[in-house]
Amino acid sequence: GKQGKPKVPMISAPNQEKMNKCLLLVDEVWTDAHKEVLRRKPKQSDPTQDANVAKVTKEIEVAVMQKMQALEQKAVAEGSKKLKPSGNRAQPKVTGVGSRYQKYMKAMKELKEQSEE
Repeated sequence: GKQGKPKVPMISAPNQEKMNKCLLLVDEVWTDAHKEVLRRKPKQSDPTQDANVAKVTKEIEVAVMQKMQALEQKAVAEGSKKLKPSGNRAQPKVTGVGSRYQKYMKAMKELKEQSEE
């Protein structure tokens, strides 16, 4: 039979928004060294390159979680009552991190509005 194109699931707008927020965090934490590894042209079955990519993606994941926790702690330190730092997720989902970032931004906006009153 004819092989159809693989179906790409549609990503809902709220999830796209969360992914964008997660990418903002990635943008803040990844280093030039990380970018270099990730942008290298893939060589056919190169275990060293595969290992490097895996290592770098893990480092970025850890850095994103640390940054997220630091931001949440900052918001709490500045007096946010609503935000509860959620700790470190072993396997964070992009949308999960993005949704935490949205909550953080909302909390900071509320703090700013309170301080202006």
